[in-house]
Amino acid sequence: MSVAPGSQQSQEDARRAERKGLLYVAVAVVFFSASPVLIRWAAETLTSYEIAFGRMLTAGIAVMGLALVRRERLPRRGDRALFAAIGLIAAGHFGLYIASLSYTSIAHSLALVYTAPIFVAIFSWLFLKEGMSRRKWLGTLVAVVGVAILAGFEPEFNRRMFWGDLLALGSAICFGLYSVADGASATATASLPTPVRSTPWLHCGCCRRLRST
Repeated sequence: MSVAPGSQQSQEDARRAERKGLLYVAVAVVFFSASPVLIRWAAETLTSYEIAFGRMLTAGIAVMGLALVRRERLPRRGDRALFAAIGLIAAGHFGLYIASLSYTSIAHSLALVYTAPIFVAIFSWLFLKEGMSRRKWLGTLVAVVGVAILAGFEPEFNRRMFWGDLLALGSAICFGLYSVADGASATATASLPTPVRSTPWLHCGCCRRLRST
C-alpha cells in the first residue's frame, strides 16, 4: 500500500519537530539542573531577592528584546495591571524557591517545588471548575506520601531545614496559582503571541515588586 507524498512529508516534518523538541528539552534540563548550584554560589554575596530580581530581569529583557525585534504586538494598557498581578505571583514562586536553598538541601527544595502540578490540579478544580479525576487524586496522594517519606529519611532534618521546606512548598503553591491565573487570563489575551502574553510584562511586574521589597 503506497503512501501519498504529502502524507509522507508531513510525517517527516512531525518527526523532525519532535527531535527538535526533545533537543530543546534536553538543553533546558541541563540549564535548569545547574540553577540551584549557581543560586547557592550567588547566595554567598547576594540575597534571595537580589538573585530573583536579576534572574527575572535578565529573562524579561531578553524576551522583550526578542518581541521588539520580531515586532510582536504588545499587551494593551488596560491589560498591564493583570500581567503585573500575575508577575507578582511568579515573583513569589522564584523568591521563595531561591530563599529555600539557603535553608534546606537542594534535593529537598527541588522535590517540594516539583509538587507544583498537585497545586495546579487542585487550584484548577477550585477556581476554574475543572474536573479532578480519580487518577489525579491518586497522583496527588502518591506525591504527598513521597514527600513525607523524603522528609522522614533525612538524617539531619532540623528546624532550619523545616523552614526551608516550607519556603519550597510555598514556591510550589505560588507556581500553581500562577499557572491557574495565566490560564484564566488566556481568553482575554489569546490574540497575543505566546512569548509576549506570558513573559515580558510578567517579569516587569516581578522586578518592580522585588525592587521595592
